[in-house]
Amino acid sequence: MVRFLLGLPGIRSLYKRQLLFPIVVLLIVFIVLVDGAIDRVAQEARDETSASVEGLGQQPAPPSLVRPVLRGVLEKTPLTYFSDYWAQLAEAVGPNLVGIGRTQVSGVVVEAGLAVTTVEGAEILEAERARTVLAQEAAGTPAETLVSEERVSYPFARAVDRESGLALIEIEATHEPFTVANVSQMPSGSYIGAVSLENAGRSVIAPGYLVSLQLGSELDPKESDLQTSLLPPPRGVSAVVDLDGALVGVMYSSPDGPRSLTVSSLRRVIDLMAESVPCRAITVSPIADEVLTLLDVDNGLLVASVIEEAFVPEPSVRRGDVLLEWGGEPVTTVDNFIERYDSAGVGDLVRYRVLRGQRRVGGGTVLPDTECRTDRPPTVRLVSLGIILRWFDGASVPTGWIVETIAEGGYADVAGIQEGDVVSAINGVSLDDVNQQSIIERISLDDGPKIVALRRDGQSRLAVMTDR
Repeated sequence: MVRFLLGLPGIRSLYKRQLLFPIVVLLIVFIVLVDGAIDRVAQEARDETSASVEGLGQQPAPPSLVRPVLRGVLEKTPLTYFSDYWAQLAEAVGPNLVGIGRTQVSGVVVEAGLAVTTVEGAEILEAERARTVLAQEAAGTPAETLVSEERVSYPFARAVDRESGLALIEIEATHEPFTVANVSQMPSGSYIGAVSLENAGRSVIAPGYLVSLQLGSELDPKESDLQTSLLPPPRGVSAVVDLDGALVGVMYSSPDGPRSLTVSSLRRVIDLMAESVPCRAITVSPIADEVLTLLDVDNGLLVASVIEEAFVPEPSVRRGDVLLEWGGEPVTTVDNFIERYDSAGVGDLVRYRVLRGQRRVGGGTVLPDTECRTDRPPTVRLVSLGIILRWFDGASVPTGWIVETIAEGGYADVAGIQEGDVVSAINGVSLDDVNQQSIIERISLDDGPKIVALRRDGQSRLAVMTDR
């Protein structure tokens, strides 16, 4: 019999190539797995059928009449890697992810109306907000209208933790949050998948396995308590899920390298972000009624302090001013000012009116971020031309005045200037020094076309920008 089988052409070829034995082993394993899965499901079906008919007072059907159905039990085996189960799982949990910004940086929905992403995602939202506000400013939209519109615009960054590398983003409540896995019951070697979004917004998954968990540990913000065989996504945060699509943790690239957190550790980071008090670059204090009477004003607050270094450009609000209006409305109490200050978004232009000495002075200031970072490079806002320039001096970017923001449809955009271009000269005036803000602003106010010399991808270019 053996000689007969070995004499068959196909089997003889496999035998000579020493492939016959591995194929036979794989075939036996496949049959055992399929048979076990069918038997298990068939037994469950028999139990369910017996329970249902006994509840009706009838005799259960013979085992031979119960039809076995092959379901997901088979897919929770090593055969998973040879099926489309992972693709189906990625599609199933896709609604639990959210794309941040135009480039769809991946974020994970943690609860209704809230998602977590990287600091990069929050900075993209900030840049897009600045671009929108710049375009509306150039079109003459009133500042108080900008504030009210931006206040209800989703998504926007609620809190940023640069130490952990994460940001909490407020989103539309229509996005579904993940269900949470019971990680205490997951042994090492369990199959998991990392789900994230591609640039086109399509959910993709990378299969792998769990290495270890550190449950109940109080983490340093730079540590990880989830070890897997997977790599973090190139951008944003990926959701680590089990075979049922429940959330085990998250993975992302922090400033200190790849990080993986369980759901409990992620919650601790989010709670710390929510508890942190935002920095307000302008603080006020109440003024006694008799003093207001002497100043001949009905209401007002004393500007107690101003962190001037946090503003770009520097604010025209000064310490010692009496703040009369903020965002086009009178200010009456400190709590009223704080509420309206916090409701405006980062980069919003807020109009104000103050009493300075014997004069009433009006103006506008661009709000800094909630961290009051004083180490940000100088910036020049040329609203009428629809362009914002920022000075950079570092190894990661070219040195010079770099185009940070372009208003869509503005004069700079029409001239073909792009974000990331280095402006080396305007109308023949070389721009190679950090202390040239006033020169740039003066040139921008000159009548007539402006010839702009640019550097883009190592090549020199010329653009003609006109406000006529």
